[in-house]
Amino acid sequence: MTQDIKDYFGNAVPPTAPDRGFHQFTGAPLQPVVTTSYATLGNSHAYRMVDGNTATAWSSVSSGVTFPGTIDVDFRRPTSVGTVTLHTAFATGQGIKQLDVQTWNGSAWVTQAAGQQLAWSGNTSTVEQRTITLPQRVTTERLRLTVRDANLQWGNFALYEIQAA
Repeated sequence: MTQDIKDYFGNAVPPTAPDRGFHQFTGAPLQPVVTTSYATLGNSHAYRMVDGNTATAWSSVSSGVTFPGTIDVDFRRPTSVGTVTLHTAFATGQGIKQLDVQTWNGSAWVTQAAGQQLAWSGNTSTVEQRTITLPQRVTTERLRLTVRDANLQWGNFALYEIQAA
């Protein structure tokens, strides 16, 4: 007969290699990792594009931006993606205008949505969002945005959040 062992808080304790102490660590959720081919402005770190907070931003440097370039999101686990939503403030001044959306199939990048045109309406601190719907849902561990053009009113472009759903 097996007995379900619980820690002080009621969490299940595995039969092998349990933690010592009164709390069984269940592990923090894996957070996506973002990398980009673009140089980053100051301390606007790339992780801000997937931190779940549309009030924080990543920005490219304010001069010398050339296209195309890439922004890669590594989900670190298989993730089902049917839409990609970009969030940007001051969008007519620094929003992405044209991009391709690609997914990783385990050995190569596969273009899911090419030449996507994004039309932004504001140039204020209000965060706008634009959603790209893929032709079909794809399970992937990585997502790539190939940025082909952006508004460079101040020399840079910025992203406040990338959401894949």
